[in-house]
Amino acid sequence: MISPYVRRQRLAAELEQLRDDAGLTHAELATRIGESRMKITRLENGRVIRDGQATVMKIIDTLGVTGDRWSSIMDVARDAAERGWWASYGTMPLS
Repeated sequence: MISPYVRRQRLAAELEQLRDDAGLTHAELATRIGESRMKITRLENGRVIRDGQATVMKIIDTLGVTGDRWSSIMDVARDAAERGWWASYGTMPLS
C-alpha cells in the first residue's frame, strides 16, 4: 500500500506541471477557478486541504485535462485524501 503522503506528493507534482505547462502563476490559476492562491500553493506542496478533490477537479477542468489523464489525476486525488493505516493508532509514543 502506498502511503497517502506519497500520493499527495505525486498529485502535487502533477498539478504543478499542469499549471506550469499552461504558463500560469498560482494567483492566475486561483483567479480562474475562484479559489485562493494559498489553496493552490498548498495543493502543490502536498498539503491536505478540506475540499481538495473539488479543487483538483476545478483545476484540471480549467486546464483542459480530459479522458484517461483526467480520471488518473482524480484517482490520485481520492487516494491522497485517505488516511494512512497508522492513523487508527492515534499518536505514537516516542520511547
